[in-house]
Amino acid sequence: MDDRIAISQTRNGDQLTLALTGNLNENAEFPQLDVNGVREVVLDLSGIKMLNSVGLRTWLLWIKTFAQKTGLVFVNCPRHVVDQMNILDGFLPTHARVDSFFVPYFCESCDATESILARRGQDFMEGTADTREGVTLPDERPCPHCQKPMEMDVLRDRYFSFLKYRK
Repeated sequence: MDDRIAISQTRNGDQLTLALTGNLNENAEFPQLDVNGVREVVLDLSGIKMLNSVGLRTWLLWIKTFAQKTGLVFVNCPRHVVDQMNILDGFLPTHARVDSFFVPYFCESCDATESILARRGQDFMEGTADTREGVTLPDERPCPHCQKPMEMDVLRDRYFSFLKYRK
């Protein structure tokens, strides 16, 4: 089974979108990017299944090759990616913007899990993650399976901390 990371590239004018799929591990190989004429690189991380320390080191080296030359936008970030944004210095470069990420919920009644996509400007605002106004997602929501309350399955203050100092 090939557990390498795959990256599909789509260019739309001066925006380059990279959709990453697979495992960010010791087998991860990243292409050299030509960002000439690119104003913004959008990194769609929804397909990242797993990360390990060797893959993260490779990521850090790769992202440095273009991070200062263009704008960076992170979208569709799953929980394990958000965890890295919160703990690994450089995973999310200082000038990068996060437009969307998933927030996990859990239903204690029926053991259902669900990830809700939080969108910048709609569900959260940078720089205010330590306030209720900064992240407007509810702590509880109805379970789509049993209609009982589903709770946010993260510690709010920690999970959203990557937004705190971003503008």
